[in-house]
Amino acid sequence: MAEFASRLTRRLGHPQPQSRADARLFAAVDAWVRLKHGRILRWLRAQEPGVTRRFSTALPDCINDKFTWRKVFDRDPRHVTLTDKLACKHWVAGLGLPLEIPPVLWQGTDAAGIPPELLRERVLVKANHSCGTNLFAGPDGPPRDEVIARANAFLRKGYGRGVGQWGYFNIPRQLFVEPVVGDGAPLTEMKIYTFGRQIERLVHIVDRFGDMGADIWEDHGQGLHLSDRLSDITGGNPRLPLPACAAAALDVSAEIGAHFDHIRVDLLTDGTRFWLGELTVYNLGGHQGQFGHDPAHPASRAWDLRHTWFCRTPQRGWREAYRRALLRSLEAAA
Repeated sequence: MAEFASRLTRRLGHPQPQSRADARLFAAVDAWVRLKHGRILRWLRAQEPGVTRRFSTALPDCINDKFTWRKVFDRDPRHVTLTDKLACKHWVAGLGLPLEIPPVLWQGTDAAGIPPELLRERVLVKANHSCGTNLFAGPDGPPRDEVIARANAFLRKGYGRGVGQWGYFNIPRQLFVEPVVGDGAPLTEMKIYTFGRQIERLVHIVDRFGDMGADIWEDHGQGLHLSDRLSDITGGNPRLPLPACAAAALDVSAEIGAHFDHIRVDLLTDGTRFWLGELTVYNLGGHQGQFGHDPAHPASRAWDLRHTWFCRTPQRGWREAYRRALLRSLEAAA
């Protein structure tokens, strides 16, 4: 049996079953996932056209399978907190980090309650429970009646169920208003991918609401460097230097990332100051383009499931047997 386990763990350090019993258990879990969560698997396959590979949610070894595993198994209650854009502000503020957080000027469940004077300023009206529900308002924005109608429409639409983004499911839906940060200066966005304290990549996005472009900076142990890779969200690669505050932003992101196995920290910056945008649990719905299917990529190797809520928390029924088998495989691969 020891020889069997040793033989299985030789494949590039990737997790493998440590016994025949574990192998049977993983096969059963994968079958259960296909039966119970086939919609998530079909969605993931659609994101990887032309890619032929082994899919395993029970014993994931690449970024995209780990996102699927997170959706199915890792019910970390903090994922709900971070996905809720209002609760996330309070959680990050509690860390006491040198990071500016846009204040909440108003919150409620009916946009008609927004004080008229707020909509005479440059503000953002947002919903806390979904993605893409941001509305610029103010002197150059739409009239108040339109703001109210569009914002209330945000509340009627759920988010995340189609692709299994569990963290969104039970967020109490609210609207809120926050100021547009930056005092009118052009803002760029930094999306910083953390794996614990380790930062593997930074996507620097410019002119999001115009001719958007994005540079990818990667650090696979040799220091942060500008990559020729194009981002998943735009075909433009402006090749601009990072903002002067990038080093401080990376330090703050590493402090946030230290609390999790993997989280994306989204920051807005005017070049010298930076503000919290949001923390993202499910990158692009739970998918990483270009290399997300590659178990040998440094980011796939950096994501250590041993630090997840599921692996650290005793489970009930068959999930506990599975958790222990998974930990045996992860420890052997490490």
